[in-house]
Amino acid sequence: MFSINTDGTGFTTLYAFTDGNDGAYPYAALILSDNTLFGTAEEGGAEGYGTVFSLSLPPSPSELVITPTGPYVILSWPVSTNGFILQSTTNLAAPSAWTNVAPEPVVIAGQNLIINTMSGAQQFYRLKR
Repeated sequence: MFSINTDGTGFTTLYAFTDGNDGAYPYAALILSDNTLFGTAEEGGAEGYGTVFSLSLPPSPSELVITPTGPYVILSWPVSTNGFILQSTTNLAAPSAWTNVAPEPVVIAGQNLIINTMSGAQQFYRLKR
């Protein structure tokens, strides 16, 4: 099993089947439930008749909530998304233009929270591991 970015970069092996008890020849589509992928392998397993397997994924950074309010924008995301850094840019066409947002978030009620002043330039935000 592998992951790859939508632009074709960042190929990463998530799991390599051993053809043993973990299964061999993954078969059919994967099913995503919360942050866990489930699938089947048509061979391997204790008796050699295949397996059902699961792979836990890291929390999705798509849980970023952006709320404009007056001259400010409130950015919040769950504390459970540990290891993610909030970044911003004014130019999506320049991949190196992303910078870390300061100050560090404040944790309130299980949420990371940052309040930024809206400037004249349009801002794009992302969570990056």
